[in-house]
Amino acid sequence: MRRNANGIIELQGDSDAAIVKGLMAVVFILYHQMTAQDIVHFDVRPWFEKMALAQHLTPSRSQGLEAMIRRIRAKAAHS
Repeated sequence: MRRNANGIIELQGDSDAAIVKGLMAVVFILYHQMTAQDIVHFDVRPWFEKMALAQHLTPSRSQGLEAMIRRIRAKAAHS
């Protein structure tokens, strides 16, 4: 995570697992072009619930997704 010259947060990540790469891509798209304050105030969890994606994930993947969202929001809050 880094802030560009315009104050927009740029997210980067990678994983060996295709499903995790896909989840990261979705989260990164949802937070695209947002400032740190925008990220803190925009919770992506309801979007995932509405799309019913969580029901297709293992408990471990769901926990990993939640941890990723929490970490992004926490880092944004402290940037």
